[in-house]
Amino acid sequence: MNNNFSDRYFEVRSIKTLLLFILFLTPYYIRYEDSGVSVNYSFVLASLFLATYYKCIRRPSNETIILVLSLFMLFMLFLIFGNETKFSVQLRRLVSLVIFLSIFSFSIVRITDEILLIFKASIVLISVYLSIDSIHTYLSLVDNNLIGSAKGLVGSQRFGFIYLFAGAIVFGLNIKVNLGKTLQFLSFSVILSGIFLTYNRLSFVGIIIVILFLILSNFISNNKNFGVYQIKLAIASFLLTGFLFFNSIEFYKDRIVNYTINTINYVMADNGTQKKHDQGVGTQKKHDQGVGTQKKHDQDVNSKGFIFNTTNEKSSLGYRVNLWNDVYDYMFIDFNILTGSGFLGVWSMDSKYGSTHSQYIDVFYRVGVIFFIWYLMITLRIFFYLFKMDKTLFAGFLAVAVYGIFHETYKLSHGAFVFSFLYAFSQDYRIFKKSPN
Repeated sequence: MNNNFSDRYFEVRSIKTLLLFILFLTPYYIRYEDSGVSVNYSFVLASLFLATYYKCIRRPSNETIILVLSLFMLFMLFLIFGNETKFSVQLRRLVSLVIFLSIFSFSIVRITDEILLIFKASIVLISVYLSIDSIHTYLSLVDNNLIGSAKGLVGSQRFGFIYLFAGAIVFGLNIKVNLGKTLQFLSFSVILSGIFLTYNRLSFVGIIIVILFLILSNFISNNKNFGVYQIKLAIASFLLTGFLFFNSIEFYKDRIVNYTINTINYVMADNGTQKKHDQGVGTQKKHDQGVGTQKKHDQDVNSKGFIFNTTNEKSSLGYRVNLWNDVYDYMFIDFNILTGSGFLGVWSMDSKYGSTHSQYIDVFYRVGVIFFIWYLMITLRIFFYLFKMDKTLFAGFLAVAVYGIFHETYKLSHGAFVFSFLYAFSQDYRIFKKSPN
């Protein structure tokens, strides 16, 4: 009787925690100054509840305490000695500080195996749900002959990186039962569809990274049978997704395949132009021909899609490069390299910008080079720990690290929850280092 009651208690506790984690991962935005602001930071307060609920509370590491206090001192430095006098700006600085510190919320929680399993399940479930919602919206657009509007109405990069974690978790499951394998195939196909419908190149590249890493790691560890099964799973899932969303394949063909081919052709043609230009130094006519050819190449850059098209501000990369150049000037030319903007977003530099479009640039701009290096060290430690302890989460973390070069990830509320959890999980690295195994 007591054992049955105990089992039922743990089941109810797990379900409650699962629903709580799904709540933390649910993206919720409000409109502020013509842009969507991620505001679901409920996990900050819930971490204390979780620590007491599971009786797994622990003291934060000395590193965490020092880092939090140092960041607060940076805030006080700007508050006392900064030139900004507007109360609204200082309030936004305070809110940004609190949001930045949210990534340390789970430092008081010792991550148990049960909590880790619930964390993974919540990522998969919310991803499956949102992917199904995207599929439903896409099919509605097809029925109403609005497929041309799919990218604007369905596509979004703000949750794509969570899909990458979910894809890694499901793809890495070594299931023996046939029914389980069927559910794995269906779940991975749904998540892959969600990734496909983000209409984001890095989401697509990210899931390729996940698949290749997990397959290679199984072959390297002599688990070849599972590696072969994963190859079959990947092929079947891609074929199903391609069949269902055939009308949108052209988007990725144009953005990835054609961009790559055009870039290679341009680079090769540019090398030929340079040779002609060099040969024409002694002959004015050849020189003029070289210049004319160079102009033609410059025009091609602005008229065609190139991966490295940084000269056209209307292109995705061109806009980012222009923005990052302004950040460079603000940080280095204006001597803000040590302190950054004091937690304020890139809008404080120029109101025409809403975000940095890069997780790394965002952190660098907000807190300066010292804390940015500290952030990179924390990220590397998470990499190290996940590689040793959980290959699926490592694969997801690796893909998101690449994804974060051109998109903000852990700055968003659902991303902050994931990073906070993984940071707390990696705090056990001391135990790992002391272990004889």
